[in-house]
Amino acid sequence: MDEETLRANVRAANRNWLASVQKQTFEMDYDAGADVLYASFGPPQEAFSMDADSNGSVLLRIKLDTYEIVGFDIISLKENFLKSSREAEMAFRPILESFGDGDWFVTISPASKDTQAIFRLFIPKLISEMAGDLVAA
Repeated sequence: MDEETLRANVRAANRNWLASVQKQTFEMDYDAGADVLYASFGPPQEAFSMDADSNGSVLLRIKLDTYEIVGFDIISLKENFLKSSREAEMAFRPILESFGDGDWFVTISPASKDTQAIFRLFIPKLISEMAGDLVAA
């Protein structure tokens, strides 16, 4: 499948992505040694990766059979990604302060409140912005 067809399939499958993903359980797994954040929406699913930004620091996880975005990976989370966005740094700060410098895993349910609710709303919006025309609100 060529790049244009793939992007068209992902775009069509994710028309209401932002609204639907905010209703799902959101899991994040941080590997401190690699400085990579792995995130998923809903239960684990077979997926392939697709660049969400031009420098390859954010990879979208795309479900194989439906082309829905089911997660993302952020390469060099602390080293590069958080330094490039004040909003991202502010959203991640409560979690990073809670878990420290090591590996961590967190599940955020749709009913989460306070900072987790803010974080839960921010991350999908951030990924939506980075994915550009691939997703719509």
